Amino acid sequence: MAQAQQQEDKVDSLADLLGESAFISGNLVPLMASLANPPLKTLLKSCLLREKRASVSNPLFLPLIPPQSQGFTAIVLTYDRVESLFRVITEVSKVPSLSKLLVVWNNQNKNPPEESLWPKIRVPLKVVRTAENKLSNRFFPYDEIETEAVLAIDDDIIMLTSDELQFGYEVWREFPDRLVGYPGRLHLWDHEMSKWKYESEWTNEVSMVLTGAAFYHKVSGMGQGEYVRVTPKRVCYVPSFHLAQFNFPDLLQV
Repeated sequence: MAQAQQQEDKVDSLADLLGESAFISGNLVPLMASLANPPLKTLLKSCLLREKRASVSNPLFLPLIPPQSQGFTAIVLTYDRVESLFRVITEVSKVPSLSKLLVVWNNQNKNPPEESLWPKIRVPLKVVRTAENKLSNRFFPYDEIETEAVLAIDDDIIMLTSDELQFGYEVWREFPDRLVGYPGRLHLWDHEMSKWKYESEWTNEVSMVLTGAAFYHKVSGMGQGEYVRVTPKRVCYVPSFHLAQFNFPDLLQV
């Protein structure tokens, strides 16, 4: 008990010391509001304690460039589009840095194809069946994820080549605290309408990256019963915030 109290006291002191910044999920996190706000400070302490208990070996900062030898784990979210799923698996398996491939089977009313029908690839392939059909299942911290880098990709992203995916991984290694991906979106303020405008057209401006095809660090994935909000240079847990009825990837910014 004394040791636990001592640990909490240290976390409390760290929360005060950092002022408007905090160590959350392996990142230095600038907070927009003052820690004088009691609810915010409580949330910060919760994040710090959770991170402390999760892994004492986590570094204070992510390495500038994660080791290339690890490669990345690809997580393919699917429902029943088997033909396009197999095409995605075949193409992703050609990426030199791919370490493992997880298929998240989101259909509770239909069994995945028999093992003999799946593409034969050079890396381990695991099919994970989910209890509920949710987009957020792709962010669950599956035990099979052993690499720092994770590629989230939908089962209909058949236009990306293995070279483009390898390039995306190399870019992510330079910016491991960011989402690095392909489907881009733009949000901007419409002064005439006095509201935010969301653009999905292809332009030279991008303010969002959708997780239909994106690399991210595994520490910014979803914890059990919690979501992670990824905003510019910030990663913070948002407890008990369920987005089952929303298109969650569109809420992720970089």
